[in-house]
Amino acid sequence: MKKRKLDPTYSAIMAEFHKTAQPIEPGFLTIQQWAEKWNKSISTTLLYLKKGTASGILERKVFRIKKSDNRVLPVPLYRPKKK
Repeated sequence: MKKRKLDPTYSAIMAEFHKTAQPIEPGFLTIQQWAEKWNKSISTTLLYLKKGTASGILERKVFRIKKSDNRVLPVPLYRPKKK
């Protein structure tokens, strides 16, 4: 099988893209933040967030967030839907 050669410009752009964190929009909270706010476990909170998103009460958006070990990872955040 032939190894695919990546375009160097594309590789450079993607490396920069993955290094940068996005600013979080107001009102969005992580699963952990919702769990603390509701005083529920992570697994219970995730079930509630999924049901809230499916029913249209909440909106979900994935942001690139810088972790404590300097990695930038995609993290889903939730907030009540704007009316």
